[in-house]
Amino acid sequence: MESDGFKLRIILIMYYYRFILFFTFFLSIIHCNLMAESDESETDSSDIDRFGIIPLPIFFYTPETRFAGGALLNIYFREPGSNLKSRPSSIMPDIIFTQNKQFILEVSGDLYWKNQNYFNHIYAGFKRFPDKFYGIGNDTPADNEEDYTPRLFSFEFSILKRIPPYFYIGIGYEYETYKLIKYEEDGMLSSGEIWGSEGGKIAAIKLQFFHDNRDNVFFPAKGSFIQLDWRIYHNIVGSDYKFQNWIIDLRKYYSIFKSHILTFQGYFSAISGEAPFNRLSLLGGTRLLRGYYEGRYRDNNMLIFQTEYRIHLWWRFGMATFLGIGDVSNKLDNFQISQFKPSAGLGVRVIMNPQEKLNVRCDLGFGKQTSGLYITIGEAF
Repeated sequence: MESDGFKLRIILIMYYYRFILFFTFFLSIIHCNLMAESDESETDSSDIDRFGIIPLPIFFYTPETRFAGGALLNIYFREPGSNLKSRPSSIMPDIIFTQNKQFILEVSGDLYWKNQNYFNHIYAGFKRFPDKFYGIGNDTPADNEEDYTPRLFSFEFSILKRIPPYFYIGIGYEYETYKLIKYEEDGMLSSGEIWGSEGGKIAAIKLQFFHDNRDNVFFPAKGSFIQLDWRIYHNIVGSDYKFQNWIIDLRKYYSIFKSHILTFQGYFSAISGEAPFNRLSLLGGTRLLRGYYEGRYRDNNMLIFQTEYRIHLWWRFGMATFLGIGDVSNKLDNFQISQFKPSAGLGVRVIMNPQEKLNVRCDLGFGKQTSGLYITIGEAF
């Protein structure tokens, strides 16, 4: 009986996968017509637009949302007088509805100005996001699953100064107010024992540093990216919770053959103090160990290693294969390699904008006794 259920799940996943491949192919054809490009060959700087607006219908699938749809505008631009090969600033407003009755309205932006000597990141959003909670720790059983629905208003802002040629350092602020508007009456979140289940305000000052010499923001083929974040949550800046979060994100990209790219990522998150359950380090999702539901495992600390091999196949199509391992832990010295969760999978890429190398990503990831199908814009890392 269990074997039959497993086979049925595999069949359903494959049907989803075939449908997504057809959809992304259809969407790429539409985009080709909208862009009205007469030459698909490799572009030089004279072909690159200083300003562009790409309206896109949003259609994606993740384990957290199931099928989702909406609309997005990718507004990208470069400063007047700047080099056309410089990195574009981008602002992306979107609105999303999902099969799981989630609603998202947000706008995010990455802005480079003064000849890329300054960088701003901005984000503002509202979410009503039915979700799942399994408890805290690296061995929570699947039977723990319970549904809950938070309502969130979020805002983030950061400004960083460039230290030539590739370093940025700066500060930021984030603020969020959230409330659980629905939860299971006899569940863990209703017991009052899970810290943060009563809702409230979360606010932090962020100290940030990153090094970035990637050749492209959306689809790097060579270079490296290093990001260090120190976030201090305190009532002085408007938070109901006091804790600190350190994040280290290390990425490396190698172009080993023509149209063959090998990538690596190491990601580390450490929390001290008492963070609410929704701000613990969350394993899984579209970026950190595909194949696991985001937040399937959560705790103070998280350590993840990933690698991905990307190949351009033909015209606007490519593929990727990926591997990863990772885990969460309540204390840094409690990590055990034998308990790390594995992740592996395959993916298809459809180029939506050849000039900026912006892709639609379709990945099928497998974890330990779990799997996930992901359709989204942009690479995992």
